[in-house]
Amino acid sequence: MTISFEEHTITPLSINMRLVLLASCENTYGGILPWAKNSQHQIAQKSSIKSRKAAAVRLGSAIGFLREKYTATANKHGILFLQHMLPYVDILLATGECVCRGDPHCFAFDANRFNKKHDLHIPNICAYSLATDGCEDMSSFSYNIVAKFERVKHISSVKSFVSGLTIFYQPEHAGGNVQTTYINQGLEVTFRDLSVERHTLQEFPKEIEGHHFEMVPAVFSHPHDFSKGVTEVLSYTLPNGVNVQYDGIKAVKINNDALSSETPRCGICGNDDGIYDEQDILLGGNVDGIFCPGLPANGTRMEVAKNKEQFVNSWFIYSTGEMCDEICPFEFN
Repeated sequence: MTISFEEHTITPLSINMRLVLLASCENTYGGILPWAKNSQHQIAQKSSIKSRKAAAVRLGSAIGFLREKYTATANKHGILFLQHMLPYVDILLATGECVCRGDPHCFAFDANRFNKKHDLHIPNICAYSLATDGCEDMSSFSYNIVAKFERVKHISSVKSFVSGLTIFYQPEHAGGNVQTTYINQGLEVTFRDLSVERHTLQEFPKEIEGHHFEMVPAVFSHPHDFSKGVTEVLSYTLPNGVNVQYDGIKAVKINNDALSSETPRCGICGNDDGIYDEQDILLGGNVDGIFCPGLPANGTRMEVAKNKEQFVNSWFIYSTGEMCDEICPFEFN
């Protein structure tokens, strides 16, 4: 199955056209226009990635509001607005967060979590890299966020979920010493040789060698970002500012806005350039069976994958147990 993407480019002209169309609706929805103008200003001024993403979310919210109203009223200005705006909705509603939740449904940094076409459904088991800066060389990285996928038990269909995370961090001054943090179901946290028991989590915030752990309220940018009933999640911020949140059940959210714009971004979470396209499905290091022949991915590292299955397979990192060993024998890990 070949994946094709429609290419959309946000230009100053297209932004201005949106504002003209918004202005035509000002008499009815006057509160939207100043909001959108501020968003346009932040995008056009080429401000920080974080500011541009926030501006895009605000403008995207305005679009969603108007789409709902004009679908109901069939106003001619609203129809015109939608004709110009709908191709850009996915771009604007991308929050810049990578999420894997459920059984599992993964959405890249650039994906719109309300668009089912952007859903990267992963039935795999074993461990895979979600986000890293080791794009050209898997062994050369400053951070690598790896998710452990396990099979859902007691059901006939083939489904899996994120049962835990392993986060590798390599400080520049560490001389190759990699710091490792394990976060498992039940929010069992181990940093190097230091075990943080679940009952001590309420005593956070806790900082260990620049690694910051705390319990924070669960923020649902999408209704299913975290597991049902979850009100708090473990928030782990690496020394480089990358933030990982895990609900201790099967949902993880990653935000790397703190990284420099020059920092490479790759993995299952994509390249985080603000546009969901084929550059978000670039192959990882497990190509042509080099690490696991049982997870085929044909091509060359950092080229566009032929399909989503091979894309996911290419980001295999290591085996996670007996079921994974059947697919990826130990001698290949």
